[in-house]
Amino acid sequence: MTKPTPLDSSNYGYWKVFMKAFISVLDEDWWSSTEAGWSHSVMLEDEKVEVLKPRDQWTAAEKKSSNCNSKAKTAIYTAIDASYFKFISQCTSG
Repeated sequence: MTKPTPLDSSNYGYWKVFMKAFISVLDEDWWSSTEAGWSHSVMLEDEKVEVLKPRDQWTAAEKKSSNCNSKAKTAIYTAIDASYFKFISQCTSG
């Protein structure tokens, strides 16, 4: 399985199930990232304000989580054409 089924205007239900299987078979952690969602790591600044944690301070687990999320998104992007991409490219969850 090297290429996902492309999404079109008539196959969303099938495509959704197929993509779950496709991403899971590539890597179960990628699918877990899709289900759980991903958010940028944060840290407390001055013990009171949450700020985005700089990437160079991420733990190995935080790096892995970000990487899994990126790979899952890439798998989804390969199964849509440009007309759909413009609708989902800025989404943070689905």
